[in-house]
Amino acid sequence: MNKTDVIKLRIDSDVKIELEKISETASTINHHPAGTPATTAGNPGTWRQNMTLTIRLNPSDAIQYGRNSKTYMIDLDITTLTTEQQEWLANATDSLGVIWNTNILTDNGEITPDSIQAAIYRRAAEVAEENATKRHQNRLKLDRMAAGVKNYLAGSAHPGSSTLILPHAATQAEEMEREGYIAQVEDETQRRRNAEKSRDERKLDQLTDAVNSLGSPSQRERWAAGVMPRNEALGLIWRGPQFAEKLIAGGYEPMFNEIHGACDSASQKHTITDEQWAEVKKLMALMPEGTITSYWHQYVEGDDEAETYDLVRFTRLIGEYKLEADVIL
Repeated sequence: MNKTDVIKLRIDSDVKIELEKISETASTINHHPAGTPATTAGNPGTWRQNMTLTIRLNPSDAIQYGRNSKTYMIDLDITTLTTEQQEWLANATDSLGVIWNTNILTDNGEITPDSIQAAIYRRAAEVAEENATKRHQNRLKLDRMAAGVKNYLAGSAHPGSSTLILPHAATQAEEMEREGYIAQVEDETQRRRNAEKSRDERKLDQLTDAVNSLGSPSQRERWAAGVMPRNEALGLIWRGPQFAEKLIAGGYEPMFNEIHGACDSASQKHTITDEQWAEVKKLMALMPEGTITSYWHQYVEGDDEAETYDLVRFTRLIGEYKLEADVIL
């Protein structure tokens, strides 16, 4: 009930007095200060104690409380109520003096100090349970947040914005914990951005050096003008003296993810022969900085008579780029 609401008090059958509730804290339903007697025309100097309240029930509640009528009146001595109970009664009463809130009623539909106090206790228990639920939800969220941040710092995917948002208002300690996790994510994200930027700059420098040392005059001009694709510049490194050129000089024919001859299919191979193993050792001796990553078998689908090829996939890290080539065994 708002502080501007008007509570209608009925003292007896002949006298009705309206009091405006203006106290900010609504410390009492009686308008008169404590210790000040309120006077009536017929009985000056006596306390106004009884308040006539109208109870309005829906049909099912009327049956539950054993009332023949959905609307009935009761008299209540408000001087028997504590300040907190008076505030609850005021909040349960509308501007016409009608009570719709059945939480403050006894089992037979009356209002007593005990029934109001029971409603206060029930609401306090509900609030405590709601707060406990929120704290539990926050704890679970913070635990998920901690796990997400830990994985992110270890190199996994970003935990995402939803992981860093608490479902309810956190306590100050929980908010500080959350802010700490967010700070870690922001710091790690910035570190990765700086590292990626630095790596991209190193890649660009490597490609520039390759174009200047291995490219044709036209390629150098296009690179300087910014109109040469990076893949074309990377191709210079792949075909250069540190990779394909060296393999070709050793008698091999390096390919880049190509299907050889008439073959149209390929499958990974898990075993090789003695002769093939000897060829692999020669290849590794030619370029010890490289690594064998897999073996492949190329064939013509549905043609058992067609020529097949066994290949080894050879890789080498040169600068910022991992180069790859297939070599026929």
